[in-house]
Amino acid sequence: MPDTTSHREPALTVEAWIGWLAALVAVALPLYHPWIGMAAVLMALIWIFGRGRGGRLHRLRGDRLTMAVVVYFAVNLLSILWSGDRLNGLQQLGTTWYILLVPILGSTLDRAFRRGVLIILVVATAASACLSILIAVGWLGVFGDRSANPSPTMHHIDFSLVLALAALLVLVHILYPGMRPRKPVVSVVVWVVIAAALVLNIGRGGQLAFAAGLTVLAVHWGLGRRPVVAASAALAAIALLAAAWFASPTLRERAATGTQELRAAVTQQRYDGSIGGRVAALRIAGDMVRDRPIFGAGLGGAMPEFRNRVADDPELAFAIGWYPHLHNQYAATATETGLLGLLALAWIFLELVHSPNQRSAAAAMGWVLASTYLVAFVAEPFFGKPLTLALFALVAGVISSTRIEERAVEPSTPDPLPRRPADS
Repeated sequence: MPDTTSHREPALTVEAWIGWLAALVAVALPLYHPWIGMAAVLMALIWIFGRGRGGRLHRLRGDRLTMAVVVYFAVNLLSILWSGDRLNGLQQLGTTWYILLVPILGSTLDRAFRRGVLIILVVATAASACLSILIAVGWLGVFGDRSANPSPTMHHIDFSLVLALAALLVLVHILYPGMRPRKPVVSVVVWVVIAAALVLNIGRGGQLAFAAGLTVLAVHWGLGRRPVVAASAALAAIALLAAAWFASPTLRERAATGTQELRAAVTQQRYDGSIGGRVAALRIAGDMVRDRPIFGAGLGGAMPEFRNRVADDPELAFAIGWYPHLHNQYAATATETGLLGLLALAWIFLELVHSPNQRSAAAAMGWVLASTYLVAFVAEPFFGKPLTLALFALVAGVISSTRIEERAVEPSTPDPLPRRPADS
């Protein structure tokens, strides 16, 4: 019998398995959510039990973003000990653990998979954006009459954040060396499609997050450049936001409605509509934080206490007693894990923007990701949702893997940073 052992195809490595699963998550995020949990669990199991675990742990040594992520998870895990509803806390932990995908991806993704995962995420989001546009104009009746809320694959609040982040990633892809596409026209078309879907969306949180992320990106790209170039970037960002504002009646109408609801809630204690309910919930959350400022009510314990407090006021019970969660990440964190949890959350974002090479595309992505989520947190607890937490972890994992690779190859005595050309 002939010896065929020399002709065997090499088995996929742990890094390749996790890379392909990360690509699956990138497809699933905008299009088909059930794959997210399955792929995340497989990534964790392969990372833990696959060969070369020691090497992966070694790559994570000294990575401060990994430390921040682990501390955040540990705070949430330990808070179950003093939670009034431990079973609910354990269920919430089933979402919180997604943050650990950051070190899993950071220690395994190589350059090819990093770029591929981001491209797949953007292309899949563009496909979902196309569906949204077709629904908005009434050309896709299979989803029913949903032209007023054209979010085909997820809730509009989550969809607006996915669209905002994807649009900003495309701009990073176009603007920064090392990521610039071979066919920029294609990238511009993809960006226009995603941005159009964002403007048509009724999720105000994602739209505000995009405005903040675009502003931060314009400032970051302009740093170190000639004043004329930097000013041009700022004017371009302002022009884009102004064009979106004047082109979308829905955007202006939603902004006006939100302003009216906010004014009524603050000045008249009328908690009508989406914004009014959020203001009422924040007031209850403030009372809860004053009672337990350091450790909070524990993971899973905040919402039962919230409902008990609201039940004493029939008007509030009618307006917000049905809330499944506090519609604000800062309030959710403060009520569940107190000041300790807020500090752990802040550490993650501080490390996200702390890059050894602030001129790089990875640094730009860190600033974009941080600013987008920090603003969107005002509207929704996006770290309490599997989809949006997995989205954060995927992009943060790509950033982390880039930084870990850069640290591994940098010389013992680094040369000074080259000066940026004056005409760049």
